[in-house]
Amino acid sequence: MVRLVSVIFRLADLEKHALGSGLSELLSPQVGRSIVWCLRHWAKSYLLPDEKDYDKLSVSLMSVFGPCTDGGKWALGFLLDKVRTNLSGWSAESQIVEDAALLLLSLVDSKNR
Repeated sequence: MVRLVSVIFRLADLEKHALGSGLSELLSPQVGRSIVWCLRHWAKSYLLPDEKDYDKLSVSLMSVFGPCTDGGKWALGFLLDKVRTNLSGWSAESQIVEDAALLLLSLVDSKNR
């Protein structure tokens, strides 16, 4: 699972750099929406989870993205920067802007984050 998440983060980072370089016309808005959708649903369940809310949690995910881990802090910062980049780089694409806002809401929806 950690490998899959790292691939999604790499794809999101590639898109983020392209947007930051003004290359949005070379990117697919649908792919951009899919990336943000994946990140939102992943973050809601696996980023900095509260162990009290779950019966069982993946040890590998908790050791990488759990509370008080460097990976969890990095991922949170990366996702916040991704939201910022999407809001500015995709400002003409209302659906992606909405998806970015939903990602932001999922990040602030928990007291742990």
